[in-house]
Amino acid sequence: MKGKRITERQRATFLAEYAACGSLTRAAGAAGVSRAWVYNERDRNADFAAELEEAHSIACDHLMAEARRRAVDGVEEPVFYQGVQCGSVQRYSDKLLAMLLKGLMPEVFRERIETRHTGADGGTLRIVEEIIVEAE
Repeated sequence: MKGKRITERQRATFLAEYAACGSLTRAAGAAGVSRAWVYNERDRNADFAAELEEAHSIACDHLMAEARRRAVDGVEEPVFYQGVQCGSVQRYSDKLLAMLLKGLMPEVFRERIETRHTGADGGTLRIVEEIIVEAE
């Protein structure tokens, strides 16, 4: 799209679609612009770069809300018996819940790995650092 001017409507359409779906490719297609135009415009136009960052933040918020919904509220799944739906069950995602907790409260939920090094026969390990400066 070198040299081609993008209308304000295309720009607005792109930003709205990107905020809604989080996909540059899909948003660019909806606006009738190329992904290359998006990257070029971001690099040359600080206002667009800020708008793109805001749209990205909104897209992330949408995904976070969906992850929370699936983890906490769950999703209703049909139950079948002999090919006929006989009810439904609410399913929750423990994996999503764990990821949300790790992301929002890493000080409590981060994984801790403890490494211990010992010397010969389980004794104390002595570490010696040597700094060598070469003369010119």
